[in-house]
Amino acid sequence: MINVLADRRKTPLLAIANALFSGLTVPSPTSLEPARTVPAQSIRELLASGLYSLEDLRNVVSGTTSNTIQGLVGFTTPITPHWQAGADIRLTDVGEIPRLDSLGFPGQGRNRSTALGGQLIGTNFYSIATPM
Repeated sequence: MINVLADRRKTPLLAIANALFSGLTVPSPTSLEPARTVPAQSIRELLASGLYSLEDLRNVVSGTTSNTIQGLVGFTTPITPHWQAGADIRLTDVGEIPRLDSLGFPGQGRNRSTALGGQLIGTNFYSIATPM
């Protein structure tokens, strides 16, 4: 048996709520200094501040979410009626998140890893024993 996997996705999943983790701030409601800001606590708060539109938040989320690519190629082959052996190679590539100076977001570098795996699979052991 041959196994193949190819997967490309955004990591984490694209969700407007991720804008809360990007460092966006709103004016502090308790400060007398108009320039003082605090981290936003909700999407509603970001939109109500008038500093960000829904399109701005979508752009922030898209810009701070990486592309992840995963691939796998492997095989499994019978050795005896009760044993199989297999091996695979896997590649995972988590893409770069660009630096967003306007938000003070430092960004994140690319992360690529490759793994080799092997397996020995025993099956149907209960049917090996003969009934008494």
